[in-house]
Parts: sequence; C-alpha cells; structure tokens
Amino acid sequence: MGFSNYPTEIDNSTSIPIATDLVTPIIAESVNRIRDAVLAIQTELGTDPSRAFGTVKARLDDLNGLIATLDEELARAVIAPVSGNYNCPTTVLIRDMVYLTASDAIDGANASDASKRPAIGMVMSKPTPTTAIVQYYGEVGGFTGLTSGDSLFLAETDGQITSTAPSADGSMMQEIGVVKNATTIVLMISRKFIEL
Repeated sequence: MGFSNYPTEIDNSTSIPIATDLVTPIIAESVNRIRDAVLAIQTELGTDPSRAFGTVKARLDDLNGLIATLDEELARAVIAPVSGNYNCPTTVLIRDMVYLTASDAIDGANASDASKRPAIGMVMSKPTPTTAIVQYYGEVGGFTGLTSGDSLFLAETDGQITSTAPSADGSMMQEIGVVKNATTIVLMISRKFIEL
C-alpha cells in the first residue's frame, strides 16, 4: 500500500510529514513516503510530459487554446443553417418538424407515433404547396414567448415542438434544440432518443 494520496488528492503533512533538522529521525518510512509521492506524480504524468513545449504548463496552455478554437468553430458550425429540398403533403406547414416518409419526401413528425419519427428537421419555406425546404440545424427565428435556455423536444402533436419532454408510454423523447431567446431557437436535432 502506498503512502501518497496523489493523484486522487493532494498530499498533505499527514501523508508526507514535515521533518525538522536535528530533531526528526531519518527512517526508511520518511524516505519511502517522499519516494511514493514522486512515483505517483511520474505515473500520472508519464514520460516526457512537456514534449516540445518545454514545460507541462506550456503544453496544457497550448491544448486549452486548441480546445477554445475548436469550441468556437463548432459553435459557428452549429449556427450555420444546412437544409434540403423535399416533397410533402399540403398539410405540412412552415416551422413544422418533419420525418422522412420516403426518399426525398417528408411529413409532420410526432413523438407519440412510431411511424412518424424520428424528426430530421424543420420546414423553413414551401416554394410550392407540395415542396418544402427543410433545415437540419442552426438558428430559426419567428417564434414568440420562448424562454431562453429551455431544451426543446419533438411534441406528441404532428409537426410541433415543446419545452416539456414527452412522457406517455409508447412516445419517444427526441431533443431537437435549445431556445436562444424569446423569438429564436437553435436546431440541434439529436439522433439519440429514448423510447418511453
């Protein structure tokens, strides 16, 4: 059994006692406690942890910078709308959530009907009564009365969204995005969903 608490906890004066010159006797346990702490640090960091960066701090700072850059790029990618053209029945309306009925064909999605899910996107426009442009992700405006930060789900009514997760037996909980502000949502349609 080791003496060091690291890496689960930082060592303290109990795990590595403080020694006083000409007072504390030098015994094997004192040396072994320090040895154990050093080995715990080496095991956690591995060999050559600074690599070409000179120090571990410089390497971690560089990685944090890369992560921040990736987060910014991902945020821009999520906001950029991507859409496709589909055939649809005349009953499909603008801002309806839709599912694929066949190749290049859509209809109103419904969380409570297994034949009408999962949702693939939201109708942004209808060039003709039987064609629709469907947005898969990104910002969508034109709503009213939304609460910023609310998660949005496919509703148990054809084509609708809701901030209340479906809970009825046989329904499916599919998160479709988040509310940006009172009038705008950000579509981020999940391909992971829960059958209730």
